[in-house]
Formats: sequence, C-alpha cells, structure tokens
Amino acid sequence: MDALKWSRTFETGVAEIDDDHRHLFLLAEAIRESVAKRDLGQSSTTVQRFIAAAEKHFVREESILAQTGFPDLAGHKVYHASLVAKARQLRLVCDIELDFAKADACYAELVAFLVDDDVRGDSQFKSYLQNRGPARG
Repeated sequence: MDALKWSRTFETGVAEIDDDHRHLFLLAEAIRESVAKRDLGQSSTTVQRFIAAAEKHFVREESILAQTGFPDLAGHKVYHASLVAKARQLRLVCDIELDFAKADACYAELVAFLVDDDVRGDSQFKSYLQNRGPARG
C-alpha cells in the first residue's frame, strides 16, 4: 500500500473540515505502516479508529453545511451514510483475511475508498462554501 500524501488541493477552505481530512490522512498512514509491519491486529484497530474519525468528521461537516444552507445537505448525508456502511463491510472482510498480501490490498482499498470518496465527495460543496464565505451561526 502506497503512502497517502496530503495536498493543499484537497482543502475546502473550512478549517474544521480540512483539519479532519488531515487527521484521516494521518490515520491512513498509520494503517499503511501497521500493514507494512505485518501487524494485522494493529491494522484492524487503526481501521476502527479511522472509521470512527470519519463518522465524527461527517457529523461535523453536516453541521457546517446546515449552518451555511447547503442546498443538497440531505443528499450529502445519504452519501456519508453509504460511505460508512461500505467501509464497515469492507473492514469485516479485511479482518478475516490472514494472507498478508491480500490483507494489505484489502486495507489499501478501504483507505483509498474512504479518503478518495471523502475528498472527491466534498468537491460537491467546496465551491459553494468558498463562494458563500464562513458559516454564520
């Protein structure tokens, strides 16, 4: 599994969202490192932390979107719920894999899926937030 690198192009311009994304990238790197060390127990634990952090991030993001009046908030919530459900299913598959090469590929798919879809999915509202300005509470 290749290392994931944070890029400023992923930034939404909202500090809380961008901080969460950076944290998710750090957790993804921790998963990669534990798989590289062939420590599947640690990989599983870190994936649990990764999914929990993603869920927490989604709640925060949805709150920010609600405050700004994002017009497709309902659709974005459904999108988040589907990401979490798919990640949980994939984690279960990864956790029962005992072959290190296959486990590495499985965890890589899980991390790439969540990070890629999270960053790409957020592009749906990135320009909206940048044009609207900071959330007003």
